[in-house]
Amino acid sequence: ENKTTSCKTCDAGQFMEQEGQTQCTVCTIGRFQSDEGQTSCQECIAGQYQPANATTECIVCPLGEFQSDVGSNSSCNACGPG
Repeated sequence: ENKTTSCKTCDAGQFMEQEGQTQCTVCTIGRFQSDEGQTSCQECIAGQYQPANATTECIVCPLGEFQSDVGSNSSCNACGPG
């Protein structure tokens, strides 16, 4: 006989949106979740990106590069001259 004695908490990089769900959902590219037990993922802000699923943070653009899109999954772009 299977007995459930506690609820599962989703790991960082995942979330559970509704009560009664049995599995966590991973954060998709361009999104992240740094904390456990959350109900959603956050979008990467401008100046950051994330090309992988199930991550706990976004990648910050290095000096000399930029990313103007929110929730971007593609790498930063080189700044032009001037």
